[in-house]
Amino acid sequence: MIPSGYILDSLGLGLWFINISLYLLLFIYLYFFKWRQTKNVFLLSLGVFFLSLTIGRIFFVIYDFYLVPSVYLLSIDPLFGFFLINPWFWRLGSFWEWIALGWLTLGMVLTLLENKMLQRAIPVVPFIAAFAILLVPENLFFSFEIELLNYFVPQFIFLEDPIITFLNFGVSSQIPIIIGFLYQPCGIIYIALNYVLAAVYAIIIPLIFFYVAWQGIGTIRKRALLLGFGFTIYYVGRVLQAALIKTYLSTLLSIVLAPALAMIALILIYYGIRYEEIE
Repeated sequence: MIPSGYILDSLGLGLWFINISLYLLLFIYLYFFKWRQTKNVFLLSLGVFFLSLTIGRIFFVIYDFYLVPSVYLLSIDPLFGFFLINPWFWRLGSFWEWIALGWLTLGMVLTLLENKMLQRAIPVVPFIAAFAILLVPENLFFSFEIELLNYFVPQFIFLEDPIITFLNFGVSSQIPIIIGFLYQPCGIIYIALNYVLAAVYAIIIPLIFFYVAWQGIGTIRKRALLLGFGFTIYYVGRVLQAALIKTYLSTLLSIVLAPALAMIALILIYYGIRYEEIE
């Protein structure tokens, strides 16, 4: 039986698993059934976009739902401690998210732009950001923040110094609120990449589709509108999931709404890709 305090987390986890499945199905459809027939560069890049999202989301699911933090007491009070979650799962998840954005951008500029310099310059930025995520020192990405964390009552394992205690989380019917320092991404480089640069691309990509819809007619307009609305909803969900945003939202909004919006976005993108066939 799922404790009441973890129902929303379980629902959110289930929704993300559905999203991962949809990402993978879209990659299979775009690569094996669309690109191999049409050799359309945009469809290939969109397929790799979804494959990269699949890999990245797996790392984020592990980071958000499965990693048990190491906790070191800062006082005798067992409800106050220092929390450390392995940052490499976050780094790898973010790396693949930026790789996905790079492939999407590459397909769009090769399809829509004729200027060779712009075709090379615009897509390279997300790939640079991806490798920066892996290579930048941790002190520029992560810092400590006090948060309220819902965890099962810990099982105590005393080390040599009884004041510094390692807590190994176990299952218990009691669910306390543990106050501690959480090691999480919120450094200056993180903000520059994931809030400023990512926001620029999150605005530009839907606007390009809306511009194509405005210029186009018939099927082209309708497909572009569906893709524009799909990517708009997708990036709205990503904003709700951002670490510095979700701390100010309710639990429902931060855990459940983001994957729910991603599912709606994927449906719109799918119909945008297949609009001519369905019509």
